Amino acid sequence: LPSGLFMLFGVLFGLSAGRNIEYAQYVLPGMVGVMCSSDALYTVGPTVRGYLTQGIAREFASLPCWLGSLFVGFVLTRLLFVMLSMVCLVILSALAFAYVPDPISILRILVGAGLCFAAYAMIAVGVTLSVNSGLGDYGIGSIYYFLGMFLCDAFFVISEINPTMRSISYLFPLKPVLVFMRGDGLDGMIPILGWVLGGLGFLLCVLRLKMLPAPGREK
Repeated sequence: LPSGLFMLFGVLFGLSAGRNIEYAQYVLPGMVGVMCSSDALYTVGPTVRGYLTQGIAREFASLPCWLGSLFVGFVLTRLLFVMLSMVCLVILSALAFAYVPDPISILRILVGAGLCFAAYAMIAVGVTLSVNSGLGDYGIGSIYYFLGMFLCDAFFVISEINPTMRSISYLFPLKPVLVFMRGDGLDGMIPILGWVLGGLGFLLCVLRLKMLPAPGREK
């Protein structure tokens, strides 16, 4: 989907002719951010919930290894695929639109992609464990994903229409991630870290509640 949208917007705005480089610099990080948020929401949350509800985590806990490696290994594997997909987008940008980001921009995109994936993965796991049904996997997650994609300036500048729109855009981790990836200062780093740490804290609270013994079964 990100590659298809990248080609679509590239054709519409004349990037294939080597023009409009400013828009190419704008939309490439947007595509990477959309890709990271999509992969984290639709894969990490449902998989982690499946590990817990299907007894996979319980079986893994009986092995002589750290239980967290089951979850960390899966997240790192998905992150590897995200990074490879990001490289494909950069190659596509170079071949189709004659735009290659400079090393600093590539570093920003790499760091931003990792932070975006981490923030949305925390949100996905928290939502799926809280709702504890398929609605959390593809219902609430889909609404949150599409709202973020269109309100966080991934493809066009929307949040600057008025102060209210700008405030709403920061309800999604994608907005501060894009601010950072596009090199608009380091102000976006604080909200990103807040999203990651806040999501991690929420996740730990949810897991703690899930692990409490049921009434009448306390040891």
